[in-house]
Amino acid sequence: MFSYTFSKVQGNSDIYWKSQRYNLILEYHSRPALAPPFILISHLHLLFKRHIRKVQSAKRHDFLLELSEIQNRRLLTWESVQKENYLVAQARQKRDSDTERLRRTSQKVDQVL
Repeated sequence: MFSYTFSKVQGNSDIYWKSQRYNLILEYHSRPALAPPFILISHLHLLFKRHIRKVQSAKRHDFLLELSEIQNRRLLTWESVQKENYLVAQARQKRDSDTERLRRTSQKVDQVL
């Protein structure tokens, strides 16, 4: 019982860890480079760039992947195939589990009796 719980948690921890790592990288990427007392230098630089030199602010989409229409369609197709494969594997795992086999056997015995 304990080993099953441990393996289940261990299997989900990798997915959780990757998600948390992505969020951490995204958070640090969006923060300013300087610490709070020295951030005034960064703000003065931005003020100089935006108002004095009249440079437009550009939205940065560093984590956004620009794909062509064909590549986007191929990616969506690949994602849907992977989703279906995952759902089939989950259904197979549930069907082959001990509790499910026991339940089906119990139903068959009840039908016979």
